[in-house]
Amino acid sequence: MNLDLQTIKALVEKYMDIPDIGIRTRQMDVCYARYVYYLLSRDYIKDPRRKNCKIPLKSIADNLGMNHASAINGIRRLKDLLDNPRTSLFDNRIRDAYYLIKDLIEEKGTSNYKFSLSEKHYMNKYLDVVKENQKLKKKLEIRFNSATVESLLAEFPKEHPDGIVRLKALINGLKMTHGRDKITVIEANATSI
Repeated sequence: MNLDLQTIKALVEKYMDIPDIGIRTRQMDVCYARYVYYLLSRDYIKDPRRKNCKIPLKSIADNLGMNHASAINGIRRLKDLLDNPRTSLFDNRIRDAYYLIKDLIEEKGTSNYKFSLSEKHYMNKYLDVVKENQKLKKKLEIRFNSATVESLLAEFPKEHPDGIVRLKALINGLKMTHGRDKITVIEANATSI
C-alpha cells in the first residue's frame, strides 16, 4: 500500500472533525487525534530510504511540527487506551475513530477516502448527542449545587409516583441512619441522593 503522511493526516482530521491536528494545543480531542495519526502512520507507512522498515518517528512528528518524543508518548497513550476497556464516551469515540480509519486504509487502499453520506450523517448525530450530553451535565451540576432534596422532590414528575415514594423512603432511611443533623448537611450541599 502506498500511503503518505498527508493522506493519513487528512483522514484523521476528516473523521475526527478537527481542522488541523498540527496546532499546538493540549486540548484532549486534538491530542488524541494526533495520537491516532502517529500510530497509523507508524503502522502503515514504510521508510522510503530503507526497504521493509517503518518510517522513523522523527519524520512522523516533523510533519506536524512536533518532536519525536511527542510521537513516542502519543503512541504509548493510544495503545494504552486501545488495550484497556473504558466506558467514557470520549474513549469510545477515539477507539472507534482509530479502528474506522484503520479499516478504511486496509480495505480501500489510497483510492477512495470519501465518507458515505450515512457515515457522515451518523458521525454528526453522534457529535450532536455528545454536545447535548455535556450541556445537560452542566445544567444538572448547576441545579444540584443550588437545590435541596425537598425542592428536587417537588419538581419530580407527578406521573412517576412510585419513584417519589422510593426517593422519600431513601431520604427517611438516611435520616434514621445518620441523624437529623447529617441529613440537613446533605440536603444543603445536595451531594447525595
